[in-house]
Amino acid sequence: MTSRVALPVDARKVLAKLSQLCQETCEMFRESEDLSNTAALSAQLNKLLQIYNKFYSYKHPVKDECRRIAGELFVNAGVIPIMSRVLVDGLKSTQTSAVMYLAMHMLHTLTDASAEVTYAVIDEKHLLPTLLEFARQWAEFLDAVHEDIMEGCLGIIHNTAMRDNNVPRVRQMGATAVLVPYLNSPNDNFRLIAVAVLANIATEDEADTLVTSPDVVEFLLGLLAAALQADDHRGAGWSVTELVRAVRQLARNDANKQLLGQIGVLPMLTVAAESDDEDERMESFSALWRLSFCKENHEVFIENERLMDVVRKAMYDSKEAVPCREAAEGIMWQLRTELEKREKLQYWAKEFMQKIAIQRKAKSEEKPMSAGTPTTPKKTYGHVMLSYNWDHQALVKKIRDRLAENRIQVWMDLQEMRDSLRESMAVAVENAIIVLCCISRQYKDSSSCRAEAEYAADNKKKIIPVKVQNYSPDGWLGLLIAGKLYYDFSDRKQFDSKFQELLTAIREVIESKDSTDGQAVEQPIVASHATSITTQPPATPSAIDEQKIKAWTARDVQTLLTETGLSGPKFEKFNGRLLIRLHSMYTKDADGFYDYVENKLDLDPFESASLSEAVDKLPKL
Repeated sequence: MTSRVALPVDARKVLAKLSQLCQETCEMFRESEDLSNTAALSAQLNKLLQIYNKFYSYKHPVKDECRRIAGELFVNAGVIPIMSRVLVDGLKSTQTSAVMYLAMHMLHTLTDASAEVTYAVIDEKHLLPTLLEFARQWAEFLDAVHEDIMEGCLGIIHNTAMRDNNVPRVRQMGATAVLVPYLNSPNDNFRLIAVAVLANIATEDEADTLVTSPDVVEFLLGLLAAALQADDHRGAGWSVTELVRAVRQLARNDANKQLLGQIGVLPMLTVAAESDDEDERMESFSALWRLSFCKENHEVFIENERLMDVVRKAMYDSKEAVPCREAAEGIMWQLRTELEKREKLQYWAKEFMQKIAIQRKAKSEEKPMSAGTPTTPKKTYGHVMLSYNWDHQALVKKIRDRLAENRIQVWMDLQEMRDSLRESMAVAVENAIIVLCCISRQYKDSSSCRAEAEYAADNKKKIIPVKVQNYSPDGWLGLLIAGKLYYDFSDRKQFDSKFQELLTAIREVIESKDSTDGQAVEQPIVASHATSITTQPPATPSAIDEQKIKAWTARDVQTLLTETGLSGPKFEKFNGRLLIRLHSMYTKDADGFYDYVENKLDLDPFESASLSEAVDKLPKL
């Protein structure tokens, strides 16, 4: 199992022991028909829990990484279905059992640490529906026993619903209606779970009626204030990081942004942003950046001198975590116009824009990347910029490659613009003839994507919406693309026909030089070699070490696949030779690759996109 951080030898040994025990558990109980009162299963789960609990002796980030890997071990071995059956059977029974409590506790713990476990949980046909039905039945008449069970059930629902990829299915299961009554629960933990989940899964319209309430916001901020003052930085059992994350999720809704600013969340986030705990700082800066998109909050930001000092310091502190610096720069970008109006703060705006100008000048002096063919026109009118969320990179790369094959100049960020975020975005937008907004729920919730899209609109660029997910745009994104014709790529099997429609639209704009919905713009194509590409036909694919990959074990193969979100029976027979073949297909004929994996390997569109990402990594391994 590949680790993202360096793990001590003893931690690796514990993981190896856990892996062996997971396999043993699956072999023992996978075929058992009755698991509800199995003493042997209870003993086995206790062994797993005892080993898992050893990870809590490590400090962050080793502890978190061990828990993440452990979750993948449970998934890959097939233990999640066993525990799911135990919990479902127990909840449907009139009597509780020790093994049911144990399974519930472990699923609660595992879903908290591992995205892969939440994906496995939501794939269990009966688990989430049973948990939601239990929550619905006992919403108003909880006794002590069922309150204890409810804590585990709601915890699993919460952890699963907080993963963006799970949101559509959680909504389809009716979670919104089930959780609304818990907004008024006398149990603070249950109420907080309802606030956090509803804030994350609700549409803008639902958030306006369900979560946008001063009572709800004041409740959350009261817990955050208490947690910031507590020695252990916890309130109602929730850490400051978790509470700030709930604030950030509430701020998905634009009405909530203003409400949060009015009620007084900014001073609390300022305190959290000064914390010695990096997770608290990153979550706080992310929340502040999201709140900065509300113009009604700008004055509250600027009048808080302590907050502005914290933001400015983070922006220029090379030792600060990159996400904090990015968010600080994003906040200053949103406030730049208001700062220029304040005589005492004009120097901050000037300083910030000078920083942008210097880095932009450096980028403009870089040699543009070669178009790759002698027939490329000497004069261009800009590139097509692909604005997208990182979660959908595989599909967007496919669109990029097809555009390049058709001799369309393309700009696509491939490293999340980690260096000089604002100037990279500004140059990319300003030099674009068209901005393709690859819209999805994640795109709408991303501060970076919102900054790109709104800057494109401010610069009157031609915006073409491209749906990369079955999602109906709402909130700020719905307003921005209202009335625009979009191209739907959410059904991968329709890719070819949709691409032709998109290509026709792009060519019409380029041929008319209509880059601003009526105003022609002629600008050079500029791209950073470090963070993005401006390309014609794709470059020669990188070679892979075939002998090395042929020798991969099953675990090596599964490690690569799980890193890109692929697991389950469909992928159990994958081996190194198949990966080599798939890589060859992908680099030579991307369309043929997608046809093969979707029709022959029976992968759905999202699985095929993730698989293309996996084989694309092979040259780097």
